[in-house]
Amino acid sequence: MTRRRFEALVEKAMRRLPKRFKDRIANIAVVVEDWADDETLADVGVEPPDTLYGLYRGIDLTRRDSSYGNVLPDTIHIYQGPIEEDCADEADMEELIRDTTTPWSALRAPSSKEPLARQQNGQSLVGALAAAAPRYSPEDRPRKVMLLEELDGAIVRDARTLLRLHETLCFLQAYPDDATILELVDRALETFAARVDRLGPAARRRLYDSGVAHSTLDYPFGFPMARWLAARFPRETEVAWAAFGDADRLDETLSLLATTAEGDAFSEGGMGWRQWIRVAKGDRRLRLVAGEE
Repeated sequence: MTRRRFEALVEKAMRRLPKRFKDRIANIAVVVEDWADDETLADVGVEPPDTLYGLYRGIDLTRRDSSYGNVLPDTIHIYQGPIEEDCADEADMEELIRDTTTPWSALRAPSSKEPLARQQNGQSLVGALAAAAPRYSPEDRPRKVMLLEELDGAIVRDARTLLRLHETLCFLQAYPDDATILELVDRALETFAARVDRLGPAARRRLYDSGVAHSTLDYPFGFPMARWLAARFPRETEVAWAAFGDADRLDETLSLLATTAEGDAFSEGGMGWRQWIRVAKGDRRLRLVAGEE
């Protein structure tokens, strides 16, 4: 996306901030940059591969008094690179830009350099839940309930944070404090696929082989398991033919399964196993693996 088009999205997102927030924005400039540099990340305590969607620099309204004036505008830095990378389309980008700018305009007492980080609220909630999960004192149970309820509506677009949340939920599902905790955890896991679907393409690729719902898992399953997966999840299961490297062996095996006429196609027609499978399957999706007639 061009810088001009992205800046137009930023302007649109700012215009659509709730009125109670827009009325509080004064003497502020919005600056679009590519990525936060290493010095900026170190300054606000963010370690790669995490990065920032935005950064606020200035004097927030809670610290402005009668002497405030004749100063340079405060700035909100919006970083195009991570926003564009982690969003699926322009509507998603606009929403994320709005989410990024709202914490400052909502006057949540930001410091003079407030990192409007990747899902700052979501990250902090996930971190707090991960820290509380293995503790079982009387004070920890109500804290877990509160965190699980708050996370229900929190946005998490960073793949590493989402994976940490998934691992924490799986731990709590195996070792819940009580039935209430288990119910909240089960509900969170049931909606986890929707969280993954909200990720941009780059963030989803970071979940590769994680085993999280709606992420890609590449594994050499045996035939019984492959057959079960194809029957249970026909639209989500694929055979990774591109990664198959033993074509001669498969040619020999398929020729034993083929009829005499089909065998001639292998030996004399030069059909090859890939084309044979396409012809045998027709327009059916993995039904040969699933064992359907």
